[in-house]
Amino acid sequence: MTRNSPRLRNGGSKLMHVSSLGFVLELLWVLIAGPVWLSRWERTGSWVSLVLAAALLVLWRTRPVQRFLASQATDPTYPARIFVANIGFLLVVAVFLFGQIRYNPDAVTSWHNARDLAFLGGAFFLALLSFFANLIAHRLDRRG
Repeated sequence: MTRNSPRLRNGGSKLMHVSSLGFVLELLWVLIAGPVWLSRWERTGSWVSLVLAAALLVLWRTRPVQRFLASQATDPTYPARIFVANIGFLLVVAVFLFGQIRYNPDAVTSWHNARDLAFLGGAFFLALLSFFANLIAHRLDRRG
């Protein structure tokens, strides 16, 4: 690719931007919403989770990470790898969500169980939203 390439001038492909944003949002949901939503502040892991979330936000906007993402966007296998990762994350969250629903019949009646169910439902919704956003971005990239 040359310096005047439209892809480099526009900062990379739409799929690269959408997929990296979706990945960061999914990680932030797990790292921040998990401890906040589930109210588990007595655990050291909750505080470590918040520190990791802050580090993720700082690192994601650094130049080396952005250069790495831009280089990945030029790889012809990037869309396939993104969709495999999306489907994998969807399946993992679905196993926990539907396992919670199936094996815990009082999931909606107990406040503690309802919080777990809402957290997993939010993660599933975010993963599904990310998957469809990636599909749209990939389609827009293919159109030109």
